[in-house]
Amino acid sequence: MLTTVFTLSVGPWQALFAYRQADASFKGRRGWFWFYLVVSSVFYTPFKNLLAVVAQIKEFRRERAWKVTPRSTQSPLE
Repeated sequence: MLTTVFTLSVGPWQALFAYRQADASFKGRRGWFWFYLVVSSVFYTPFKNLLAVVAQIKEFRRERAWKVTPRSTQSPLE
């Protein structure tokens, strides 16, 4: 719960900080900052919380093995 509140608060603080530090030519484009605020709150925050929950579940289940995915032996430049 506390991590969700913290993660939800990061987006608005980042938007506010970016707006305050932005050049005057960018401050006139407030829509960009509002767009970031909405996108970070609606999409990024739930995704970040999902990753945190999955990590906690894996830790609780003691899943610590690293599963390497197979790669092609052919070089991409060939």
